[in-house]
Amino acid sequence: MYYFYWFVQTERMKHVALVFRHGDRSPTFNAMEPLALESAVEAAAWTLSLPTKAFSAELERRFPVINHHALTRDEASLGRTFGSLTGLGVLQMRRLGQWVSARSENQLVPRRVLASNFRRTQFSLQCFLAGISRGNDQIPVVVAKDQQDTLNVWGTDPVLRKLLRSNGTLGADIARTTPEEDDARKVFMRAVPAFGFLIRPFSWISALDHFMCREGKTGGGGPLRGRSAPLKIAEIFQEMDFAQSGKLDVESFRIALDKVLQSPFSGTAAAKSELDKFVKLIDKDGDGQIEFREMKSFFENIRLPAPSGGVSNEDFEKASKVIERAVCRRFDSILSQPSVRRISAGSMAKNIISGLDDALKEAKLKTRPKNGATTIDLYSAHDVSLTPLLKHLGIWNGAKDQWPGVAAALAFEMTADANGSNPKVKVLYWNGVRGSLSGLEPRVLGLEPVSVQLSVSEYEPVADLEKFRSWAARL
Repeated sequence: MYYFYWFVQTERMKHVALVFRHGDRSPTFNAMEPLALESAVEAAAWTLSLPTKAFSAELERRFPVINHHALTRDEASLGRTFGSLTGLGVLQMRRLGQWVSARSENQLVPRRVLASNFRRTQFSLQCFLAGISRGNDQIPVVVAKDQQDTLNVWGTDPVLRKLLRSNGTLGADIARTTPEEDDARKVFMRAVPAFGFLIRPFSWISALDHFMCREGKTGGGGPLRGRSAPLKIAEIFQEMDFAQSGKLDVESFRIALDKVLQSPFSGTAAAKSELDKFVKLIDKDGDGQIEFREMKSFFENIRLPAPSGGVSNEDFEKASKVIERAVCRRFDSILSQPSVRRISAGSMAKNIISGLDDALKEAKLKTRPKNGATTIDLYSAHDVSLTPLLKHLGIWNGAKDQWPGVAAALAFEMTADANGSNPKVKVLYWNGVRGSLSGLEPRVLGLEPVSVQLSVSEYEPVADLEKFRSWAARL
């Protein structure tokens, strides 16, 4: 059983390895397509939730991304609106960085700073660094080449892909469904037009992903009403105003919906009719032109569309809980296979151990950073990067535990005496953010200073380094 406590350090913290999931983000697809009006509102609401370009540029200046890839894995299929870190995600990652930093007696010095080849993980890492860095440090974020990537091998490793195919070793269990799951799938097919119209292929993980992005964000709160919202509205309007006239006519607005908000309208009469309705919602004075004040008034009160197909919010949430259990059951079964855990997390475990060993050598040779600063290795990844490690640790059981929330993090803290003797490793797990987003207090951010002691049968909650190394070797 997990229990919460504050850990009082008797030795000096030498090193931390932190594997974490990205913060809150927009979904990877527009759930309301091909419904023209609803998809436009959906896109507008999510676009408003994103941080400003100026903020992103400042993070890029301070924490430049070194990426050997021409494109991130999400750029080929996604634009800027979908699959992107929200302003709430920015706050979550910065707060996580501040809290991890506060656990160390001294300044944290980043050593390995790695992100998977996704924009949201790279941006999350930049925000985390903003939470731990002091002054105007410039710290690069490194993205590994495909053959060296250890943070997200799902979909890229050929052996793992073969195991997961419908005719593979694990395919039969993945394909098996229960009557309850079948009913939940039908609800989602009605509630999410992109699934129902086969624009987006249904899968259990994509359905869960959509719900977790949307969870708690309908109704009165919208995706986010942060302090940067007015700046974001001005930025959106400026991007849409191609002619820089201060007004948008209907045709310009239609083009801008596609180019800026990623909500394309076809040339059909039905779509144009829907577009006229959207214009009328914004154009309060009815002059056929959208001014900034009108867009600002509309965006300030925008809400995500309700589930489609006559599905109530209550039925949608009930079905979502079934979807989550279905995903947890499947991944629990998949990760029960040692070969799958080894492929999906073995290399990452080796990297964690390597970092701990390097820090211990530095302590013994007295070559550590000045002022006895604590070194930290950062791995910005995904839920499917964390679950294999959690399963191997014995602290995640798909039969009873929730799927890791956004900003979930797994920390490996090493303490030792001043000369590097008596090294011990402590493991902490934050299961991430879930639930209502009615405000911005710490409870909503989900990152209040609470730690979880891991009672694992294979080694003590605070284990000596050799025992921990033997645990990692079994991956």
